[in-house]
Amino acid sequence: MSALPPLIDPGHVFRPSGCGALGSGCTAGCGGCVALLALAAGLIFSILAVVFLVLRSLDPCDAALQAAQSSEILRRELGTPITKGWIVTGSVRTFNGTGTADVTVPVSGPRGEVSIRTHANLRQGQWIYSQMTAEIEGSGRHVDLLPLLPARNRDGG
Repeated sequence: MSALPPLIDPGHVFRPSGCGALGSGCTAGCGGCVALLALAAGLIFSILAVVFLVLRSLDPCDAALQAAQSSEILRRELGTPITKGWIVTGSVRTFNGTGTADVTVPVSGPRGEVSIRTHANLRQGQWIYSQMTAEIEGSGRHVDLLPLLPARNRDGG
């Protein structure tokens, strides 16, 4: 009696390459998809880091930190040292020595955190502030920091 032929020819079995069930849709094997996602996430993170670094280094943000450090109320409330946070929000627009800034700068100390809302106009290369108010987290109290700035940097000063 003769042997029966196999039902499936082993030479014609489909075997996906690369990522097993994902087939050839993956670039450079299984690690390729992950590498592309990591690269995209890294690029987005880098762009955001540069934006935050530039924003937090602008004069209105530095002035907000200096005013907070000069405020007796904030030193008592937050403790010292008072430092600037990373996530500055708002907008700054400048062109040819003029512009506007509307930013919220987080500052913190060992005992708490405040958000400083700052409005300023850039006139002939100098920032003139119309508002600089710290809101103490949790209590909802507001502290006017504008009087702590030099008179030449205040509206009407």
